[in-house]
Amino acid sequence: PSLVAADVGVAMADVGTDVAVAAADVVLIGNDLGKLADAVACGRRTVRIVWQNILGFALVFNALAVVAASFGWIGPVAGAVVHQASSLIVCLNSLRLLLDARAWRERAGAAWAGLRRRRRFVLAGCGAAVVLAYAFSGLHVVRIGEVAVVQRFGRVVRPPEGPGLYCRLPYPFGRHQTVRTAEVRRVEVGFRTVPGAFAEPPAYEWNVQHRGGRHVRQADEAAVWAGDENLVDVNLVVHYRIEDPLAALFAVGTALPDGAAKWDVLVRDVAEASLRAEMSRQGVDTVLGGSRSAIEGAVGKRIEQALARYGAGFAVESVLLGDVHPPVEVVPAYREVASALEEKEADINEAEAYRNETEARGRGEAEQQVLAAQGFHEDRTRRAQGGAERFASVAEAYASSPDVTHVRLYLETVEEALAGRRKVILDRAPKGAKRLILLGRTGLWNLAPATQPDTDEPEGNPSP
Repeated sequence: PSLVAADVGVAMADVGTDVAVAAADVVLIGNDLGKLADAVACGRRTVRIVWQNILGFALVFNALAVVAASFGWIGPVAGAVVHQASSLIVCLNSLRLLLDARAWRERAGAAWAGLRRRRRFVLAGCGAAVVLAYAFSGLHVVRIGEVAVVQRFGRVVRPPEGPGLYCRLPYPFGRHQTVRTAEVRRVEVGFRTVPGAFAEPPAYEWNVQHRGGRHVRQADEAAVWAGDENLVDVNLVVHYRIEDPLAALFAVGTALPDGAAKWDVLVRDVAEASLRAEMSRQGVDTVLGGSRSAIEGAVGKRIEQALARYGAGFAVESVLLGDVHPPVEVVPAYREVASALEEKEADINEAEAYRNETEARGRGEAEQQVLAAQGFHEDRTRRAQGGAERFASVAEAYASSPDVTHVRLYLETVEEALAGRRKVILDRAPKGAKRLILLGRTGLWNLAPATQPDTDEPEGNPSP
């Protein structure tokens, strides 16, 4: 029973060796019992590292990577790299089992003791290394196609340096800035080319909005007023290079506060202003026609003059016009112009026919209205005369017998007012009697059907 319940078995000579080996989880063969504690510690460390690999890297690390990929913080390639990195970290963490921590601690202790015994030499060597590293930090290499501008205490000490190895004072006493003078820089006006791999459309048509591909339209730059007050979309590309590094660095600067390249921003602004100034002198037909070379030359000359006034130190290599077309938003209007020119004659003929028809119809309707007005005049006149004569007759009758005429008029009025209405007729109530009249839907109101669903009006003057 003890062998079944035991976790560790110790084989003593040859007594029960087979039974102990079969029953125990850890078997120690030998006389050194100190190795038993090392075996237990190694087993515990193995279990701990296994749990670290399962929980820390297999679950938590990959779960964070999945969440980051789902929110779009990392792309598919980065997600695959993170997954492989997780597997590599698991392997490296498992390799820790091959390291003997006690031996490494002993080596580290011996090395630290040796350093403490030789601390003067160690400190002197570290100080000398720091001084040498600081002194050699003034070395700099200028590559082919570049020049370096060296400053000492903020002042330029010598002309720009060409390709080679040079030395200056270490920072902060000296510094240098490198400018690539052989590089031809590109500035785009009216659009931007997005770097990277994108699905390119079959063609960039001017009458279709560019919603895909590498070219992104900049509406505020592309829309230009022509000389005849028509809008035109113009794309322009300017190639330039740095001719005077000192002017480019100190007169213009290198970067804006938002991190944008100040050189490109300056050239783009100057190119846009020059383009608008030149386009204001041209008509839309000239711009859309075959005068591209003349416009490019005029815009390039304006850019060079503006940069020379600013002292920027830039040299314009070329100015190229890209797409020149009406704005996409007004393409239907341009097409309607062509259709309108074709329909002009048809509209004129239709207008003349409509005018003749309208004039004839107008004359007929005018004559009809005149005759109708004359008939209406006669009718109203006769009616007024008849009404006046009737009123005069009634007045004469009323003057001869007022009471009879009053009663007759009253009865005629009551007859006209109560015609077609529901009526409830009551006799005079005895003196001191009370009367309850039910006029609801279940009372007297439904006794006699009415021709019109109007409110009731009592006939005559009923007694209270």
